[in-house]
Amino acid sequence: MITDYLNLHNVGLNVADGSAGAQWVRDRINEGKVVVTSGEVFGYGHIIVIRGYTDDGRFVVNDPYGNGTQPGWGNHNNGGGAIYIWGQISPKYFWAVAR
Repeated sequence: MITDYLNLHNVGLNVADGSAGAQWVRDRINEGKVVVTSGEVFGYGHIIVIRGYTDDGRFVVNDPYGNGTQPGWGNHNNGGGAIYIWGQISPKYFWAVAR
């Protein structure tokens, strides 16, 4: 359903499953794209946007449920620019789209 929606809006889409890995995500970000991912963030089914990465290999995300590394995760107001390690993201599918 996400793929169909993004194709309908002609956003320059790249799609991969979770086995593509962290380097695939970094490559798409280096192309100027953001990566929507569906997976088990902190063990729960979830969708986030990966918008960048840090020099030490962590990922800058927008998490609509809030920042999972901070107290009060789930209060929905502090997830913009959250920093997650790869193991916290646990992706199943990726959609990379132009910004």
